[in-house]
Amino acid sequence: MTTPELAELLCMLEDRPASVFSTHDASCCRVALAWFSAMASSAARVHAPTPWPLTERWSWGPTPWPIAWCDAVRRSELDCGGLTQLAEVALQESGHQVVRVQLVERAMPERTAHWTARWSAIPGSPRWIWGEFVYHEAVGVEVDASIRVWDPTDNSWLDPATLTEHGTVMAMRVLPASHHASSSPATLEWGTCKLPLGYWAVIP
Repeated sequence: MTTPELAELLCMLEDRPASVFSTHDASCCRVALAWFSAMASSAARVHAPTPWPLTERWSWGPTPWPIAWCDAVRRSELDCGGLTQLAEVALQESGHQVVRVQLVERAMPERTAHWTARWSAIPGSPRWIWGEFVYHEAVGVEVDASIRVWDPTDNSWLDPATLTEHGTVMAMRVLPASHHASSSPATLEWGTCKLPLGYWAVIP
C-alpha cells in the first residue's frame, strides 16, 4: 500500500541514478578494475553457486562520493552503492546477465537513528535516510523474464516474502541495462511482483 510519505519519497528519488565508481584518466583505475575482476573470477570458483560475499573484504559503512575505482578498492568500508558496483562486476565475471536494482525499505527508528549519526560524520556521504524509510541498492540476476535480487550488503538473496537486514522492502526499481533491446520484456518478475523496467514499483 502506498502512503503519501512513500509516494513523496519515490518522486524525490525519480532522478537518482545507481551508484557508479568514476574512472581517472590514468592507469590507476584500469589496474584497480583488472585486479578486482581477477579476484572476482577466482572467488566465483570458490563460492559458486552463491555470489562472492564481498563484506568479507569490504565492510558496509559510510562512503564519500564521488569515488574512483582505484580509491574504492583500497577502502576498508563501502556503502551499499559501492558494494553493489563491485557485485555487478563480480556477477558479470561469473557469466550472469545483471541489472542494477534500487530499493526503498522501512526500518526501525533505533536503526535509522544509529545510521544517521554514523553517516553524518563522513563528509560527502549521500543522503539515504528519510524518517522510517531508507534508500538501498542491490543487483538483479536475470533469468528469462524474471530476476533474483542479490543484496551484497547482507550477502543474501532478497525474497519478497521476508524481511531484509535493513527492514521491509516497500518499493523497487529495476534499471534497464545495455543488453535490454527493444525486443526485451518491459517487465521482470520478482516472485509474484511485476517490475516495469525503469520505474518504481510499490511492493504489496
